[in-house]
Amino acid sequence: ASTKPEASAEINQRVAMATSQTLTLSCPMGVNHCLRLVAGADLSFVKGDSETACASLVVLSLPNLSPVHKICRQVKVSHPYVLGFLSFREAPPLLELLDELRATKPELMPQALLLDGNGTLHPRGFGLACHVGVLAGLPTVGAAKSFFHVDGLDQKQVRKLVKEAGNRDYYIKGESGAVIGCAHVPDVSVKNPVYISCGHMISLSTAVWLVGHCCRYRVPEPTRLADFESREFLRQESAASKT
Repeated sequence: ASTKPEASAEINQRVAMATSQTLTLSCPMGVNHCLRLVAGADLSFVKGDSETACASLVVLSLPNLSPVHKICRQVKVSHPYVLGFLSFREAPPLLELLDELRATKPELMPQALLLDGNGTLHPRGFGLACHVGVLAGLPTVGAAKSFFHVDGLDQKQVRKLVKEAGNRDYYIKGESGAVIGCAHVPDVSVKNPVYISCGHMISLSTAVWLVGHCCRYRVPEPTRLADFESREFLRQESAASKT
């Protein structure tokens, strides 16, 4: 599969419209009470090749976090990486996987999607999780491993605040006074938090609840498994090419 330039331009235009019109930061379904399926999606690139990647989508059942379906596809990514604009590079192939799942296994469409990236915890307030959520029409959560400089705060400051709070979940309040996300620490032995933020159609409290229920390790299972499957796909492809 590949992401054509004209498709990318169309997506950019759709997101520009969606940003001001349809981003929703509430839970219309009371999602934490009815979740049966949750998914994670991720992209891993071939070493030394910034355009060839594996896009993966893993669907898990709740509450036992058992994988029930996965899709892995090699993709070509034409949009260059620009700091702060990751969504324009990674969203198109991830949206293609969701479209494929909706067309082939509609009964396995997740009720929420976790992404290794930011939602509203982003310099422009609209990261990968927002981008994918709006275009897919799904509740999405950003669960990022690093923290941008947002609302007057940087990662060093936030990690200090988390430590002072006793290495437990810390709701991040920016210089504006707004709560912009949560530094999630699944266990006191974990030194580096995961930074949770709303993507689309979900409140911050529900996003934190969901990530907490999906964590066996530092990174929530849906995104951890999506990352693993994409890397394993590339490893197998590389091994096959050498035989």
